[in-house]
Amino acid sequence: MAQFNPDKPTLYSSRICPFAQRAVIAMTEAGIDYEDVFVDLFDKPDWYSQIHPQGLVPAVRLPGGKALTESQFIVYYAADISEKLYPKSPVERYDTRQLMDYIDKKVMPNYYKIMIGPVEDVAAVREDMQIRIRELDEKLLEINPDGIYVHGDSLTIADIYLLPLIQRYYLGVRKHCLPALDETGLERFVKWKKALFELPSFKKSFDSEDDIWTALSNLKKRLDAQK
Repeated sequence: MAQFNPDKPTLYSSRICPFAQRAVIAMTEAGIDYEDVFVDLFDKPDWYSQIHPQGLVPAVRLPGGKALTESQFIVYYAADISEKLYPKSPVERYDTRQLMDYIDKKVMPNYYKIMIGPVEDVAAVREDMQIRIRELDEKLLEINPDGIYVHGDSLTIADIYLLPLIQRYYLGVRKHCLPALDETGLERFVKWKKALFELPSFKKSFDSEDDIWTALSNLKKRLDAQK
């Protein structure tokens, strides 16, 4: 039988998944009182298919029984409950959608490549990651040159969407013993990164970066064995 709290939202997540981290950060920042259920992605309980037929995380079961899936939509759900996570103006919301599209198309692919891709490709991946953080610095300057977060002094869904992937950029480079990403001249991006990495909700969303790396290394071994 599925595990859930009948009286409040139940968040099914994993301590190693960036998409689950988005949900944890968003629901925490929104002030939602929710129940945590951690799913072992390598040994999923049979009942979890009742929550998410594909067995993915994150997912949220609402008290009425409806299940929410996909990190982007769960982040939107949290923002709908706490409007402070939404950018305030139509232009800011437009910029957020553009940025999230860029993240999906340009930032996210490198997460997979650096964490579970062929080892012989990681140097080239690091070079592309360098390009992406420079582009992100430019985008942050264009959207709000003086602020801390994407849209200034208030955390929004744009920050939450990007943060766990940037964490893995730096983690992947470090664990592969590659040259550190060059942050010279990227003051706006660095200010954003430092502030976001210190968020209590971000720190709550994972146990340790070593655990993330170990789990993804094990996943890579499984995928390689299936080839």
